[in-house]
Amino acid sequence: MEIDITDLLARGFEPNKYSASVAMLGNDAGRITWNAAKEDAPAAGLLDTEQKRAAFRDHVREYGAWTDQEIDAWTDTELTALLLQIIGAEFRESGLNPATPDWYEYERQAARGVVSGNLFGGHMSTDGRVYFSFLFNC
Repeated sequence: MEIDITDLLARGFEPNKYSASVAMLGNDAGRITWNAAKEDAPAAGLLDTEQKRAAFRDHVREYGAWTDQEIDAWTDTELTALLLQIIGAEFRESGLNPATPDWYEYERQAARGVVSGNLFGGHMSTDGRVYFSFLFNC
């Protein structure tokens, strides 16, 4: 499943707002980024169909961090907030600038296994849009 994140990036996506370390934000980093993601989730427009929500739930089940009951109980806001955090982490860990992404460098990193390769845009996208893909599971 691919989620089009082009509009999210165009609105000035800030990866560190949703994914940051204790070294960056202090001991409350997890709470701060989770609250920011939950606040912005309703306007994100990312998981706007039941098919997308179900596919993303299936994807995060493979992380092994939550029970099926926990995942099934998440609200749409919580589910989208988690997606924002994962997208933020993808950008932050790769060093990819959401405003001016170097897709060639990201592709090289993905080929070497340095990054997940779950993002694609620019020359990597057939329509020029930017996507987060969870076809490749954990």
